[in-house]
Amino acid sequence: MSQKKNPTPHYMKDTASFQNYRDSIKKKRNVQTRSPNQNIDQKQQQQLFQGYERENYHKQNLQQQKYLKGSPQNIAQIILQNDNINHHQKIQKNQIPIKYQNSPSPQRSNQLNKNNKNLTQNNQKLHISHQLKQEQKSEKKNKSQSIENKSKITKSPYNQNILKQEKNNYFQTPVKYQKKILTNSYNQQLTQQQVKTTKNKKNNNTIKKEGNMYSNFQQSQEKELINQREKIDHQSNYQPLYKDQYIQKQQNKKQQQYKQQQNIDKSQKQTQNINQVNKQTEDIDQQFKQQNNQQQQYKLYQNIEQQQPQQQNIDEQNKQKDNIDQQNKQPKAYQIKFDQKRLDKTVELAKSLTQISSQMRKVEQNYSYYLQQYDEISGLFSHYSIKQLAVKNNLKKYCQKILYVRGDGNCFYTAFGFQYLNLLLIKFDDNQFNEFFNFVKEQKIQFKIIYENFQIDDEKIEQLLLEQFLYILQQIRKIQNQQDRINAIYQQFREFEISNNGNGCLYFLSTIFFRNLSNQLLEYSDMKTYVEDRINLITWETECNNNEIIIATLAQQLKINIKLLFFQAGQFELRQYEENQEYEIILLIQPGHYNIGLRN
Repeated sequence: MSQKKNPTPHYMKDTASFQNYRDSIKKKRNVQTRSPNQNIDQKQQQQLFQGYERENYHKQNLQQQKYLKGSPQNIAQIILQNDNINHHQKIQKNQIPIKYQNSPSPQRSNQLNKNNKNLTQNNQKLHISHQLKQEQKSEKKNKSQSIENKSKITKSPYNQNILKQEKNNYFQTPVKYQKKILTNSYNQQLTQQQVKTTKNKKNNNTIKKEGNMYSNFQQSQEKELINQREKIDHQSNYQPLYKDQYIQKQQNKKQQQYKQQQNIDKSQKQTQNINQVNKQTEDIDQQFKQQNNQQQQYKLYQNIEQQQPQQQNIDEQNKQKDNIDQQNKQPKAYQIKFDQKRLDKTVELAKSLTQISSQMRKVEQNYSYYLQQYDEISGLFSHYSIKQLAVKNNLKKYCQKILYVRGDGNCFYTAFGFQYLNLLLIKFDDNQFNEFFNFVKEQKIQFKIIYENFQIDDEKIEQLLLEQFLYILQQIRKIQNQQDRINAIYQQFREFEISNNGNGCLYFLSTIFFRNLSNQLLEYSDMKTYVEDRINLITWETECNNNEIIIATLAQQLKINIKLLFFQAGQFELRQYEENQEYEIILLIQPGHYNIGLRN
């Protein structure tokens, strides 16, 4: 009958190590001789042998597990590693050359040594971990047993009374004796730990990681014990050993605290007193400084009061000097007196010259005046035949009225002289008016004139005519009402009939003056060489061919803006001289004749 096979467990299946074991037994069996009584089939014998071999292998594995006692996973890993090593060894035997079949090669020997080291290390680790676990379990059991024993002992009434007495004795014992008890208990604990540590130190060289873990745990326990000892010492210093002593200590402490407070209060009072003294000293210093400042200020005021009259005298002197300087700087105001002989001489000369020149020409009475009527802008457009609107609008910017001048050879000096005398007598202030007088005196303006057989070339006569001209201007300047002054200039300048009282002489004197003025100022001009007919400047009723040069020199020397408007064929052209000056003169020119332009 065939026996049924029980299912084999997973760890009893054929492995590489089991096969090696089986092969070794087969070799032994072949060497041994069989007994004749064994009439068993080879197949049945092999089955029994395999079962026997499996049981022996199972027993050997159990023996290994006694000292390992690790988790089944670790055991399985170790077994698999051994199996893999044996399997690789068989493969390498087949690959090793004939030389190294009897003795292993150096490469193989190195590999075997490495594998053996790894196995020993792993086994040692497992063994140490198993020991640590056992120690922890034993400690827990000891603690639990000690707690139970204490609880049993303390439950009896006899033991409870003993514990109470021990407590009272403990509180009544001195501190030194109590400390000895605590130190002895602490030393006993340390000796117990040192015994444990000596046991574990033997394996520190082989195991580093677990040793470090255990050392850290040991250090933590030592620290806890030291902390407990410190707490006990701290408590022992503050325990009330004797009631009387405790009360005395408390009283002493209170007294010390009271003394400290008194000292603190005294120090505070002292500081307050010092601060008060410092404040008082500061206040005194400030008062002293204020007094000194007041004294200094009083002295300064006295000095200032003493110096004030001196300064006033100095200021008055300075003012007087300034007034004197201003008076010296200001032009002198010449006052020319009336002189009948001078007037008679000027009337005589003026009549004699006009009889030869202007009175010889018979003209209507309206055109015989040297200055004729004023006309508006429409008369200006019609006189110069301006018809285009753009030209009219442009002309309005520069001129809005016209004053017609008599058409003789003196028209330029009539138009220029009349406008300049208006500025001098109406718009100029007293200083400017006096400057003009001084300028005429300094320059020594001549009064020469030539006309056919008539001639003025005597210095005395010239001086008389100049004084009479300035006298007439002085008298017009004295008129206070401005409009009356304007009318007086216009009436005296336009009059062509000369009377014995001097009316009609202003035109005669002003034309001679501005002709000689332009002739003398031309000497200061760079363009004088271009004026070839300078004799025409002092000739009665004749014009100079280079009048623009004369206009430029007059504008420059007299500091006046002169605007020339040239009209021709319904158009006009503007020319300006000294544009930046304040006062202006407008001259309207058409070939051969000058008129006066005015603004509103």
